[in-house]
Amino acid sequence: MDTTLHPGLRRILIPLLVWIPLTVTGQVADEKVVIKTSCFKSYALKPTAEVQLGSDIQEGSGLITWNGQLWTHNDSDVSKIFALDPHTGGIVKGFDLPIKNIDWEEMSQDRNFLYLGNIGNNSGERSLLQIYRIKKEALLRDKVELDSITFEWPEVKDLGKTRKVNFDCEAMVVMHDSIFLFTKEWKPRPCSRIFKIAAVPGHHTAEYVATIKTRLLVTGANYSEEQKRIVLCGYSWLLKPRLLILTVPDSENLKQIKKGSRVRIKKDFKQIEGIAQFKGNDYFFVSESSKFLLSETGPKLYRVTIR
Repeated sequence: MDTTLHPGLRRILIPLLVWIPLTVTGQVADEKVVIKTSCFKSYALKPTAEVQLGSDIQEGSGLITWNGQLWTHNDSDVSKIFALDPHTGGIVKGFDLPIKNIDWEEMSQDRNFLYLGNIGNNSGERSLLQIYRIKKEALLRDKVELDSITFEWPEVKDLGKTRKVNFDCEAMVVMHDSIFLFTKEWKPRPCSRIFKIAAVPGHHTAEYVATIKTRLLVTGANYSEEQKRIVLCGYSWLLKPRLLILTVPDSENLKQIKKGSRVRIKKDFKQIEGIAQFKGNDYFFVSESSKFLLSETGPKLYRVTIR
């Protein structure tokens, strides 16, 4: 008997199965500083390239471009980062890390370090999060040297009360001496709160910056200092891939973001998890493998050109 789920029914059930448990504990955005995106221009684009990833990267999550290669990792179990050939998706090199992969969700970078975010929190039970700094110079010598930044979320106004919320978070960027974190929130409409911490080892309490009415569930971020923009990736409630482009003002104060674009990617049911700028307006994003009943989609890299 054919037990494959009808595509139309799959389109309805997948988002519900993901969304229903989270509506119970969903967060309402803090309205102190709200960045509205309804006025942003909107357009759609198709990927210009699509590359299948190997079995070692079933749950690709964070993504950056460095040293002519793409760097990524799985979001659980495997304590390893991988350098990939951007054209073939093949693994050029892998580095074992002496830390446990609890929920690695994001990578970012500055001139000296790769930043690896152990920041996922789907269940809302983790109160202490870590970001690891991995020395680039050591990687060039085929060695691993790292240190650790820990942080916790502050009290925020939520559901009409001031309380501590252990946010889920899958996206971050490094800007100069700060790490900016973008939460992944479902209720009442997909949004993201921006927090920041110092990009130095030690323990920090994240500082609230602003709330973005994203209209997507944020899973990855990239910052381009040259182009003065932050690109967030994620997906809608219907698991349709989306990008949100934020124009960073000259002041670099993210509270003052007024311009940007909303981009719909013409691919269905792609759980994109990380995004990296490759050259100029060319970006890569990574999607993890997914299974639902007898339907399975393998992990892939996609290349897009943003206008």
